Amino acid sequence: MSPDMNAAPEQQHAETILIIDDDLGFILWLGLALVSRGYLTIPASSCRNALRLVDELQPPTIDLIIINPALPEASDVISVLRGKSGSLKVMSIEDQFRSPQSRSHLEWLSTALRILGEPVDHVEKATEN
Repeated sequence: MSPDMNAAPEQQHAETILIIDDDLGFILWLGLALVSRGYLTIPASSCRNALRLVDELQPPTIDLIIINPALPEASDVISVLRGKSGSLKVMSIEDQFRSPQSRSHLEWLSTALRILGEPVDHVEKATEN
């Protein structure tokens, strides 16, 4: 997934977000929501798949991993990617909160953007339109 090249300059971000979960619908939904804000996203349905994609795509950095810690090899992926980038941020997807229906669109985006250091009021204004 890549950002819309026609997006407004204030929506363009250098941050790359790796989303790893075994619920393909969820990672695609969250990835598209973040792409619409100008982020680069890499969705992966397993930890092995995530490492393969990172090796193939060779993004300059991974700024945030949004990961289900219950996945096999989750801690290994985090360790490997932290070794490449010491400033890596990690957001945990707990199974009970995975469903988009259990948390609003705004809550998922606000949490991810807060971790990345982006002002949350920017998201609230954008979702009001």
